[in-house]
Order: sequence, then structure tokens, then C-alpha cells
Amino acid sequence: MKPRERVINTIERRAVDRLAIDGWMRPETWLSLRKHFGVETNEDVMKALGIDIRTVYMTPPKGFTPKYVYPPQRLSKDLENLYATLFDEWHIGRQAGSTGEYWHFTYHPLQHSDLDAYEFPDLGAEGRFDGAKELVREYSPDYAVAGYAIYGIFEHAWALRGYETFIRDMYTNPAYAERLLDRLLDWKIEWTKRLSELGVDIVQVGDDLGTQTGLMLPPRLIKRYLIPRYKTWFRVLKNTGVYVFFHCDGKIDEIIPDLIETGIDILNPVQPECMNPAEVKEKYGSKITIHGCISVQQTLPFGTADDVRREVSERIRTLGYDGGYIVAPAHTIDKHIPLQNVLALYETAREYQF
Repeated sequence: MKPRERVINTIERRAVDRLAIDGWMRPETWLSLRKHFGVETNEDVMKALGIDIRTVYMTPPKGFTPKYVYPPQRLSKDLENLYATLFDEWHIGRQAGSTGEYWHFTYHPLQHSDLDAYEFPDLGAEGRFDGAKELVREYSPDYAVAGYAIYGIFEHAWALRGYETFIRDMYTNPAYAERLLDRLLDWKIEWTKRLSELGVDIVQVGDDLGTQTGLMLPPRLIKRYLIPRYKTWFRVLKNTGVYVFFHCDGKIDEIIPDLIETGIDILNPVQPECMNPAEVKEKYGSKITIHGCISVQQTLPFGTADDVRREVSERIRTLGYDGGYIVAPAHTIDKHIPLQNVLALYETAREYQF
């Protein structure tokens, strides 16, 4: 069975030869895996691991050069030429953190600019979708192709405005919050429609709305500001024929029914430290496909390879029945996760027999 058929059959609850497999990794992990398998490209690694989904991205247009921290600040101590972007196309500032592995926001342009005068990047600029178009052509005969657009309307609003400032806007300046979210929604709809028109099977969107212990916002704010806009956005996408993949970290069980009502097909990552994946499957498994659930906070970084095999087998047993489960780590695999545990995850997922 080709990977594309396996993924679509998993989502549609049809017979598969094995469960579909996916996963995101940091550059250092890709490097380690290329060395392990003795191959030159990440594509070779994905084939060796049995990953069934290929991801394509919109890129900045031709001629755009991001501004870097001077002197350039290394985002990775293990890789050359990987630096933290100071300002992106939106003029949002980022800077590498103390470990040199991840960045944090340092500048929010809508704290300094009027919303009506602020110009969003031009989606029609030359070259934005050229790379994605070529990759869809290359991957689509064999693999399920996902258009990556996870940076959602809530996260983008607070990145532009500042987290505390935007939360305050939702309470004290609702008209401003609504206008910003509506402008972002229009831009995101056009962005993701263009990905869909390239021929992707899945569009990956999302907003982080949860912490380890609960929601970032009261449910009433989520239902006022976000759920109606998600419904509008996802209705447009589903009318183009793609599956909608929604990423949302943390403990979000309280709003899963609302997210299902927006029209999502796939929910990621159903973080096992925050929710019980088996309970999510039992309650909602007939309505959504679950993607993820392999712990990147406990089992993968701190367990043994046998611990990983046990967890993967348990997830497949409790989530994979009747279809609707794509095996994947609950977040990006970074360099702190032992290579033998990464290999154990994918070996177990490929070889598991119901």
C-alpha cells in the first residue's frame, strides 16, 4: 500500500496494512539520523523511518532577506548557518534564547504601528509558492502531502501585538481585537487556499490554546473570538477538498467538542501529559483522527528504548482500533531525545501487528 493511500484510509477509517506514521524533527535530529543511516538527505531518512506524510511550506518571496542579529546569533550550536531571525516579513522580532536552541519574541510591531496603516505581506509576491509547487508535484504520486500553515490567528495576533497586550485587548478593547483577528483570518484563508490549490491532501493549521494544566484563555473568550472564525476558515478549506489538521498543545479537552464543530478532521498532538489519549479516542474517535500522543516530555527523552516500544504499542492498541490514529511524537523531536529511542518509535510503529 502506498503511503498516500495509507494516510487517507486511516482518516477515512478504511483498511490499512499498518497505521500511518508521521513526525517533525529539529535540524540536529535530522543530522544525526542522516549519519546513522549513511544517507545524504532528509527524504532518505523519512523513507528509512517509514514516514507517510510529506510537508510543504510557503516561503518568503524572491528578494526577501531576513535581518539577523549582529553579530549573528547561532540558533544551533551543532549546525552551521542556522541563525535566529531578528525581523521577519511581518517585522516581528525574534531572538535566540539562552540555550541557543529556540527563540523568543522580542518585538511586536502593532505596539508601535496603527492597525489600519499596517501592511500585511503580499501573498501574491513572486516565488512564495514555487518551492511548494515543485514538492507537491514530486511527492503527491506516492505520499500524502500536507501544507504547513500552523501559525494561527490567535498566536499571530499576540505575536504582532504582544501576548499581554492582546489578552488585554480581548477584555478592554474588543473592537480592536476583532479587527485584527478578522484581518488575519482573511490573510490565513487566502494563504491556505493557495496551498490547497497546489494539490495538497491536508492543510495543517493551529493555535496553541493550552498549558500543561488548562486553557490559556477562559472558554468564553475562545468561543467568542476564535471558534466562529475557525468555522469560517475551515469551511472554506473543506470546500476545496482537503483534510483540516489542527495543532493545539496542552490540556484542551474542555474545547475539543467546539473544535470538532469547526470542522477539523485531525487533532494534534493530544499531549499525553495533559490528557488521556484513550479517553479522547473513546469520546471523539468516531469524529476525528488523532495524530501524535507519543510523549516527548517523558518517555522519549528519559525512557529506554523498551519504554518507547511499550508506549507506542499501547497507543496503537488503544487509539488505532477502527482507524483514525496517525502515530507520531507529541511534538518536535530534538537533540535531547536519544537516537535509539527515535528508532524504537518508528520501528515499533512500522512492525506493530493488530
